Amino acid sequence: MDAGLHAPIPILRMFDVEATKRFYLDYLGCQLDWEEGEGDCPVFMQVSRGPLVLNLSSHHGDGTPAEPQALSLTTSRLSTPN
Repeated sequence: MDAGLHAPIPILRMFDVEATKRFYLDYLGCQLDWEEGEGDCPVFMQVSRGPLVLNLSSHHGDGTPAEPQALSLTTSRLSTPN
């Protein structure tokens, strides 16, 4: 019987939205699933690449810096899609 449980999605803090997009979208090759917020409001977005899904937030209370995160990799080298 399926309990309806899914893998947790970590929330990571971002301080510069455009720099964050360059890193996750351009460098790591993630796709932008959705984005909310603009102007002076906090921005919250989700990026993904294969089974990796991350929520990124510019809200001061989300994803506190130095908060430990764990990612499981099947390879010791991350290839970028260039």
